[in-house]
Amino acid sequence: MTKHIAYLIPLILMLGACSESNSPSQARTDANSETSGKYSVGKHYVPVNEVLDKDPEQNLITEFFWYECIPCEAVEPFLDNWQRNARPGLVFKQSPIAGDERATFHAKLYYIAKDMPDFEKLHRRLFKEVIALKDEQDLGVQKKKLAKVFAEYGMSEENFFNQLSAFKVEAQVKKATRAMTASGLTQTPAIMVNNKYMIKNQNLSSPNEVINVAAFIFDENK
Repeated sequence: MTKHIAYLIPLILMLGACSESNSPSQARTDANSETSGKYSVGKHYVPVNEVLDKDPEQNLITEFFWYECIPCEAVEPFLDNWQRNARPGLVFKQSPIAGDERATFHAKLYYIAKDMPDFEKLHRRLFKEVIALKDEQDLGVQKKKLAKVFAEYGMSEENFFNQLSAFKVEAQVKKATRAMTASGLTQTPAIMVNNKYMIKNQNLSSPNEVINVAAFIFDENK
C-alpha cells in the first residue's frame, strides 16, 4: 500500500512562498470575498469515493498523513497556523494512513501517542524518528527503537508493546483505514473537507489556496 503513496512536493514548494502578510489569518479574512466562483469540482477538489458520516453541525478538515512522509512533517507548521486562525466552528482532525504492515505500525504510533500527556511534542518527535528509520526494513528493529522514544515520554517499553495490539488502538486504525479508503487519496499529505471532497493541492498556487478552497466548499454546501 505505502509504495503507492506519493510525496506531495508541490504543496511543500508552495510553503516557501508563505509570508507574514499572507498568513492563514489573512487567508481566512480574504476567503469570503475572493472564492466565489473561483474554484471548481474536478479541478480544485474532487468527490470522495464514499461519504462518511459526521456531525452535521461541524465543518470538518481531515489531514491524511504518514510519519515516514517528509512533506507531511514539513506542512505541520502551516496546518497548526491554519487551526489557530480558523473560522469559528471549524474542526480539525488528523488521520494516519494504514494498509500494509509498515504503515499500519506507524498509524498505531499516532494513536498510542494521542493518549499521552506530551502528545504534541511526541507527535513532532515521531516524524523525525520514523523518517530517520525509513531505510530500516526490519519492523522489529523499528519497534525496539521507537519503544525507547516512548519511554522518554513516560511509557514503559512493556506497555508500548502491549499497546501495539490493544483493542482500542486496533479499532482506531481500522477506522482510519476506512476513512483512507473512502477518501480515494493517492498521496500524502492530503486534505479532506467535510468527509465529502478531497482538495487537489497540486492544482493550487499557494498554501493559502488550500484554505480558500476549503472555505469555498463549506460555503457551497451550506
